Amino acid sequence: MAKAFQQARIFNKAGEWYQKVADLKTEKGEKPSALDLFNVGQNYYYASSGGQIR
Repeated sequence: MAKAFQQARIFNKAGEWYQKVADLKTEKGEKPSALDLFNVGQNYYYASSGGQIR
């Protein structure tokens, strides 16, 4: 889902889905990877800048 939102340039929704992945890993006792956390931040950043990827 997150990838589909990202491709549709709906970055706030993509960030929410990436956050769900990181939260699920934490609930299962796993440590989210750096990439999991990066995807959350990157998509929220893109959403805050109006979806402009440079």
